[in-house]
Amino acid sequence: MISFKKRNMICGLFVKGHRDYTDLKAKNFWRIVPQSQFTAYQKTGDVQLAKIFCGAEFSRLSIAKVSAE
Repeated sequence: MISFKKRNMICGLFVKGHRDYTDLKAKNFWRIVPQSQFTAYQKTGDVQLAKIFCGAEFSRLSIAKVSAE
């Protein structure tokens, strides 16, 4: 779970395997795949499903509990 200072929290996956990861990380920007796109991302690996967020807007990060499906 990612809590923000000025918006609602989201559940998402940080994308580390993309070629611009190091550049974005240096600027405190992060590619995050929202929970609504998990299935499509797992099937395709398409980073276009991710959104870029500014780390300065994060207020808290926590590990979400995964439920059995």
